[in-house]
Amino acid sequence: MKLALEKAAASEELFDIDCSQALPAGVTLASVGTITASPVTDPPVAFGAAVINQAPATYTDPITGAPDHVAPAGTVIQVPVSGGYVPPAAGGAYGSTEYLVHALATRSDGRAFDAVVRLVVKDAP
Repeated sequence: MKLALEKAAASEELFDIDCSQALPAGVTLASVGTITASPVTDPPVAFGAAVINQAPATYTDPITGAPDHVAPAGTVIQVPVSGGYVPPAAGGAYGSTEYLVHALATRSDGRAFDAVVRLVVKDAP
């Protein structure tokens, strides 16, 4: 699972929460429930309608650009994310806020699953 997501405060981004390496072999995600972020800020982080990938998703290493792995269908939560708070920064630095995102899901075996990732909302660039 990718442990950190990053976006600019003013943007809306579609994020993949890759759960493929955290699920037992042969188990997929059946449904996605509530997605929350903490801390709660003003403006808050907002999440659109989440879906589970219907086709395999290929990921690359962010440093080398080389293929990293393929997440099978049913193992990635795809969700639009917008908003978030960026505090004023001093001395020309860029501000940012770090959130902990919990995406609650149900696995294909009926068990609950909590996908947890960090989200960093920052000023551009």
